[in-house]
Amino acid sequence: MAAVSTDLNGLNNRLSTLAQDLDIFLALRKDLCTWIDVRKSSGRQRTTVMWLNAAPIETAPILHRNVYERFKSVVMTSATLSVNRNFRYFHQRSGVDLCPPERCLELQLESPFDFEHQALIAIPTDIPPPGNSGYAEAIAPIIERNVVTAGGNTFVLFTAYNLLQQLFQTLEPSMFAQGITCLRQGQASRHHLLQRYVKAENQVLFGTDSFWEGVDVPGRDLEIVIITRLPFRVPTEPIQVARSEALEEAGKDPFMHLTVPQAVIKLKQGFGRLIRHRDDRGVVIILDNRVSTKGYGRIFLNSLPAARRVIAPQNSIETAIKDFFHPTGPN
Repeated sequence: MAAVSTDLNGLNNRLSTLAQDLDIFLALRKDLCTWIDVRKSSGRQRTTVMWLNAAPIETAPILHRNVYERFKSVVMTSATLSVNRNFRYFHQRSGVDLCPPERCLELQLESPFDFEHQALIAIPTDIPPPGNSGYAEAIAPIIERNVVTAGGNTFVLFTAYNLLQQLFQTLEPSMFAQGITCLRQGQASRHHLLQRYVKAENQVLFGTDSFWEGVDVPGRDLEIVIITRLPFRVPTEPIQVARSEALEEAGKDPFMHLTVPQAVIKLKQGFGRLIRHRDDRGVVIILDNRVSTKGYGRIFLNSLPAARRVIAPQNSIETAIKDFFHPTGPN
C-alpha cells in the first residue's frame, strides 16, 4: 500500500502542475506570449506532438523583482553585453535600468587580444544581398576559394539550415576533390562533429545556430570564419512578434530597439569563435553587404573588435586574405 500511495501522490503532483500550466496558458495574460507548436516526433512512429508554450514578453520586471531587489550586489559580465560600444540595450532588456542609478556601476574593458594584427574582417561588396535571386550561387565560389586558400580550418556559419544544405551539396564534391573534408551540422552531435573537425586536417564545418557560440577551437585548426548573412532572428517567431508589438505600442521602432541589437550580439558571438588565445590569427568573412550598404550596418561594424577591415570587391578581398596569411614584407 505504501508504494501505491507514493505513486498516487506522484501522479497527483504531476496533474496539479499540469493544471497550473494550463491555467497560465489559457489566462491570456497581457504580459505573456502564448502559442502552440505542432510538429512530428523524431521517433520511429513519427507521431504528431503538440506543445503549449508561454513566455514573458518582458523579462526586465521579473529580474528586477526577483534578483535586483533581493540581493545587495549582482555582478554581470560577458564579452557580448555591449551593442555599439554601450550597454543601453542590455540595461533595458535585463531590467538594470529599473534600478536606482546609484546602484549601477558599469565598466567596459578592451580585449587582451591584439585584433589589429591578429584578425582581418573582409566584406565583399560585389555580391547580391541575401534573399535576392542568385545569392547562393554568388557566395558559393567565394566560400570555396577561401576554404581552399586556408587548407580547410574554416567554419561556415549559417542562419538557416536550408541554405546550409544547398551550399554543402554544391561545394562538398569539389572540395573533396581538392583534399578538403566537409562536415555539416546534422551528420552527428555537435560534440562529435567538433571532435572529428579537430582530430583531422583540412576540414571545413558548415554549422547553424549552435556553432555561433560556446565553441572553442584555438590555434590553426580554425583560421577562417565565414558568416553567410547577418544573424537576424526569424521575424515570425511568436515571442519575437509579441515583443515587437510591445515596442510599437511604446512608440519605439522594433527593428532598431530589438532586431538589430539581437543580431549584433549574435554576430559578436560568431566572430568570437576565431580568436581564442593571444597567438591565434585569422579572418572573418561576412558575405552580407548590408553591413556596408545599410545605415544600421555601422552599428554592426562599430560593435566588432578593432580588427583591420577590407570592404571591397571580391578580387581585392582575396588578395588581402592571401597577404594576411602569407605577408611578403619589404624587400
